[in-house]
Order: sequence, then structure tokens, then C-alpha cells
Amino acid sequence: KNILVNAYNAALTKYSGVKEHKYAWIETLQLALTTPEFHATNLAKMTKEVRISTPSKEPKDNSYKAIVVLFLSGGLDSFNLLVPHKSCDDLHKSYSEVRDDVALKANQMNLVLDATSSDQPCNKFAVHNLAPNFKKIYDDGEGIFLANTGHLNKLVTKDNYRQETGTDLFSHTSLRMDAWSVDPFKDEPGTGILG
Repeated sequence: KNILVNAYNAALTKYSGVKEHKYAWIETLQLALTTPEFHATNLAKMTKEVRISTPSKEPKDNSYKAIVVLFLSGGLDSFNLLVPHKSCDDLHKSYSEVRDDVALKANQMNLVLDATSSDQPCNKFAVHNLAPNFKKIYDDGEGIFLANTGHLNKLVTKDNYRQETGTDLFSHTSLRMDAWSVDPFKDEPGTGILG
């Protein structure tokens, strides 16, 4: 462990600048991946012995809460997952104009969310018909939607965003890594969702 900590600290000095934590983390991971403890290089052999099952643990009485983030990597069009309902005239009209041919049609918006208790410009939103489980989780009070969120931690322009943020706005890989960490100020690098 000390070797990895020392390597991380040395890399911080080596890469001093905007992204030193990112590159230090990458170097530390590369070092960890080359350690013998990480690898099982012996050949696996079939035996006729029955593997003993690990007994399951008894559940504890205390309640447990967790933040579960679904990182839907790939082809999810999030602008067609949660949309302004057709009853919200101005916002739905704006959505339809911007999304044009790919906007959800009326027959694709049968899953309606009640948003009257929120501070939103619409009282109703629609979830794409192909995502009924998201609607159920929301209706059961077990989940929320966070719309229009992103990586920028303050207003920037195309002229100053590199100096004002540590985000590579035009790199899909960098944006994905930023989404995994939810740490726009780079305060706790490598800690994951909400530290």
C-alpha cells in the first residue's frame, strides 16, 4: 500500500497543473495492475470436488439507505427519456421544435409523471414508453429524476472554460469519467459518486 501511496504523491509533483490528480490516479492504477497480488497466473484445473457454498448472512435490523446511480453507458437518448408533457404548452412546443423528427410523439408519452409538488415549469412530465420501470420507481417514491444536470460548476464562455474548469468538454471519455466521480472542483479525485 505504501508503494502505491508514494507513487501517487510522486505523480502529483510530476504532473503539476490542471489534471495532476487524474494522471496521478492513472499511474497508480497502472502500478497496482502490475502487482503479483492483482494477478492469478496459475492454470485453473478442473476437479471433481464439490465447492462448498458460502452461507448467506442474516440481515441486520437497522435500516439502510444507499445512493444508486444508473450509469447508462451507450445509446440512451436522455432527452427522450424524460420530456415535458404535451399539456405543458410552451415547454413541450420548445422541446418538439428542438428535437424535431426525433421528438417523442403523443403515442410514446403514455407514462405520465405528476410533478405538481416540484418547482418545475410543468406539472406533468412524460417518461418514454419503453422505460416503465423508471416511472414505477418514481411513483413509488423510491427514485427521482435529475434533469438538465451537467459537469460545469459555473458559467463559462468558449474563451475561458479551459482556465475556469478542469473539464474537457469535447472528450466523451473525459466527460464520462467526470460523470462517474461527480467532483467538478476536483476536491476528492477518484472517490466515486458523491465521495
